Amino acid sequence: MKKFFSVLLILCLCLTLLAACGTTAAPETPAAGNTSPEEVPTLVVANWKGYGADEPFGAARFEELYNCKVEFVYFNSLEELNTMLLTGGVGNIDVAMPSTVYVQIFREAGLLEPVDTAKIPCYDDLMEAYLNLPEATGENGEVYALPWTWGTTSLGYNPDKVTGDIHSWDVLYSDEYAGKVAFFDDYVTAIMTSAIHLGMDPSQPDTLDMDAIQADLTALKANVRTYWASYDDYLAPYTAGEIVIGNMWAGTATQLLNSGTPCNYVYPDEGTVGYVDMWCIIKDTKNYDLACKWLDFMTGEDFQYNFATVEGNAHNTVNNKVYSKLTDEQKALVWALEVPSRVYMQPVLTAEQQTAWLDVWNAVKAA
Repeated sequence: MKKFFSVLLILCLCLTLLAACGTTAAPETPAAGNTSPEEVPTLVVANWKGYGADEPFGAARFEELYNCKVEFVYFNSLEELNTMLLTGGVGNIDVAMPSTVYVQIFREAGLLEPVDTAKIPCYDDLMEAYLNLPEATGENGEVYALPWTWGTTSLGYNPDKVTGDIHSWDVLYSDEYAGKVAFFDDYVTAIMTSAIHLGMDPSQPDTLDMDAIQADLTALKANVRTYWASYDDYLAPYTAGEIVIGNMWAGTATQLLNSGTPCNYVYPDEGTVGYVDMWCIIKDTKNYDLACKWLDFMTGEDFQYNFATVEGNAHNTVNNKVYSKLTDEQKALVWALEVPSRVYMQPVLTAEQQTAWLDVWNAVKAA
């Protein structure tokens, strides 16, 4: 029955997307004031809800600048986004915001259009460390995604409920926190976090002992109350006191602090997981030039400054001009003052490794 409703949901999504976008023309983006209402293009954007792009300084401002409409399609996991693209999203969704690992998956599956960086005026302002990542680069140097924000998925906890010197992933396995742990429902982050906990190097996927990782994650499951996939999944039970500790995004810790909810965010001695979220253009978009403008706007100085400083939902910038403007206090609010000693970025995985990692994670959740 669940499978039936899942299929029905996907079909409804596809029909909605086709109705919204199927007749959209693909001209150069029209200048403001020169377009009748029926000619205004609609840019379909796939993203997490509440993740910057739908802030007032995001889509609403973009619509004003480029005389267009922005329609959001929200997903709750990157696997869900992958399903969207494979079941009708290509040709209907224009731009999407995956992490580096899924950029690689989408690129290898032929789901992305190369980005014409000549149409991205702010390209030279972006931090070199996050440009030309192998996951987002084609065999001939094509650029398939632009960095948007970077951060960590590290250890967060309520200091009113969790006491002592918290400096290791070991704390998640303590009997004291049985049924009070939250853990990210993302197979790449899960495998990497367990590998770090066990003293392995997740940046070297060929060296990992997957049997030991599966056993480690299965042992942790006894303490996990919820596997979370979005901000709301974490914020609600944490605020209610149902969970008190777990791995979380730095942005989640920022939101909790700004809402007045106690939260400490630390980088364990064993290391922590780093990520880069990126904007990409989906294959067969009917609004390619407008999609390029979206990527430029999302990584440009105005949006990035607002994104890095907005109260309650700030994130790290990838724009050098913006970073130079930030005060130490503003950097501290996004946990960017303390530099963790060991950060493991998501590695490039072969198709076989992707399958093996996902199989382990599915087996853990099914145990």
